[in-house]
Amino acid sequence: MSKLATHHWRPIKTAPRDGTTVDVYTPFGRIANAVFTDNCWRYVYFGRLSYVPVGVKVTHWMPLPEPPERKVPSE
Repeated sequence: MSKLATHHWRPIKTAPRDGTTVDVYTPFGRIANAVFTDNCWRYVYFGRLSYVPVGVKVTHWMPLPEPPERKVPSE
């Protein structure tokens, strides 16, 4: 199975509840970078957990893709 095939929307009942950052989907569209904590989904901004909860029903989730490979500039 290709790496791309693993990044598909999954039912929210299967989402991690351990602080893992994922993308979530609502009736209004995709929300990048959210975490389930304190019994609700919360936004993650620039790697920091927001106190603002996602204010709509979350229906699906997807794992985050791997970041691009970082290349060190040659001198």
